[in-house]
Amino acid sequence: MGYPTAYPRRPSRNVSFLFKAFPKRVPGRRVWAPENSHRSRVRTHQKFARTLSMSWQSYVDDHLIGTGHVTQGAICGVDGSLWAASAGFDVSPEEVQKIVAGMDDPSELQAGGVHLGGTKYMFIQSDDRMVAGKKGNIGLFVCKAATCIVVGTHDENIQGGNCNTCVGNLADYLLNNGM
Repeated sequence: MGYPTAYPRRPSRNVSFLFKAFPKRVPGRRVWAPENSHRSRVRTHQKFARTLSMSWQSYVDDHLIGTGHVTQGAICGVDGSLWAASAGFDVSPEEVQKIVAGMDDPSELQAGGVHLGGTKYMFIQSDDRMVAGKKGNIGLFVCKAATCIVVGTHDENIQGGNCNTCVGNLADYLLNNGM
């Protein structure tokens, strides 16, 4: 056996497989951390913050149209500027500004209806963050975040409540993130 030493003895069998998860530290290289550890989340966040650019179109395509609960969707600024829209959904700045104004004072929307994308919808209800309209079996939901509005329409094959939930969830997410 020998005398105890300050350094551990080299193992007699091959144990290199134990050290593959712990790579050598190289400057500029990510340190290994378990996938759900704090270090992993911080490093991943820093990595993506440098490389990702925001695309509003992906919010419309993935979180509105991609759910199957929204037929056409758009995200617009409260000033009327179009940030992103689904294909064939033409939203004018004047229509958006009237809807945003109707959230504070719905009397104009009640009298003349809700106009969006060249279609007139019958006014159903509104509050300080939401406007709902309907034309036959087609419905419209508009929800407001801090700096933008999220618009979603549905056709006769989609339940109105599902469309409302989908549009409202995206607007809440944007509101909670300062948008």
